[in-house]
Amino acid sequence: MTQQEILSKLHDILNVCEELVQSDLQEETVYDMIFSPKISKQVFSLFSQTNVRFDYYDPDSSYHEDYMAFYYALKEHIQLLQHTTDSTSINQESLYDRFNSL
Repeated sequence: MTQQEILSKLHDILNVCEELVQSDLQEETVYDMIFSPKISKQVFSLFSQTNVRFDYYDPDSSYHEDYMAFYYALKEHIQLLQHTTDSTSINQESLYDRFNSL
């Protein structure tokens, strides 16, 4: 899976998380959905295929605080991965441009 494909999948997951945290569902339900194989386990698996390590502080307090910590960390790590991916792409394009100008 390419970095762009991973990033796209992570954005899809983030969008679902955002809908969950903004929903009227009970906190325990949101917690169970976010910390499920479809979201959290997949997030860790996807980040393991990148050069960005996904980690976050789990306050181990209320359901709400726990899933919000995960959600905020996911947003931050996706931004970092996006920046890293964009920088790599720009560097590669620049390298090709410099090579072709020789």
